[in-house]
Amino acid sequence: MTAFSHLNGISRHVVTLASRQITSGLQPTIITDREEYLTGTARNFGIHTEVASLCDTIDTERIHEIIKRQKFDIIHIHGRVAAFELNHCVKRYNIPIVYTYHSNTFDGFAIALAASLQNSAVISVSNVGKIMLSPYRGKSCQVFHVPNGLDSHQPEGLRFDAVSRHQLVSVGRLGWEKGLDVAIVALKLLVEECRESAPVLNIIGEGPDRAALQQLARELEIEKSVIFHGEHLNPLHSETNALALIHTSRIDGCPLVILEAMRAGIPVVASRVGGIPEIFPGEEYGLLSDVDSPHSVARGIRKLASTPSLRRAIAANASRRFEREYGADKMASRVNEVYESVR
Repeated sequence: MTAFSHLNGISRHVVTLASRQITSGLQPTIITDREEYLTGTARNFGIHTEVASLCDTIDTERIHEIIKRQKFDIIHIHGRVAAFELNHCVKRYNIPIVYTYHSNTFDGFAIALAASLQNSAVISVSNVGKIMLSPYRGKSCQVFHVPNGLDSHQPEGLRFDAVSRHQLVSVGRLGWEKGLDVAIVALKLLVEECRESAPVLNIIGEGPDRAALQQLARELEIEKSVIFHGEHLNPLHSETNALALIHTSRIDGCPLVILEAMRAGIPVVASRVGGIPEIFPGEEYGLLSDVDSPHSVARGIRKLASTPSLRRAIAANASRRFEREYGADKMASRVNEVYESVR
């Protein structure tokens, strides 16, 4: 059983993992509180789904009914909101729990959860998260590092016109944690320097800060160079025609969008935060920028724009690294090893 309560990159992670588990002979069930994208996509892969309230109020009666009916061997929890309640809810059944920690910050919530788990396991998608949580783990609770993974197949995505101006792309929830204000200010620096030949920033996603980000672009007088496209599923692929993915996150673990860019052969300029430096151990794989530093981001973009040979080298190296380290099969195999450790 896999349970989580938030529809974002975690949903794609869960579907990818569960689909691979089916091919290896396991029988996963996904419990979610949304009868939307997740359930439809999961069913297309033949994954059994159940719907139960997991957000503000946990539907414990429904959870107990599902557990008794399905007789799970392991319960794998994603998403911090549901984790504590589900942990308490399932203790009576003596079923091992695996919790995946998808962030990287010094998180008191995640630390308290790890400390409360007994005879179970915590998976961190970044090694820095594993190091943070390990000292606080509960009795007989093991902490593992399992990076995210993706299918090698590239779904068809967006295509930008890169004939007259370089195209940049940022993908993510439009909230403070993604730092898109930093990307917009970095673009302003490039517009001041390059004028009409400055890149265009394409922002993919929705969220509470959309209006504020649009207002920032207007105040900086670059609104024609910042395009808000809204939500698009799987926007990045090899024909996207993007100079680079600009990922200015302030908090992150192992971002799926970076792996998608690597798979698609799109160079990345990303914040030096959380688990991102683990993905790019050298500049030959991707360029790192300082957190909250538009000047650092602009330097990375300028370097890629002015050096086509560097763009090609990074794209090729990152693509090979993706195939070696971040494939879906490798992720699923590592998770199955975690399951074996707690059974």
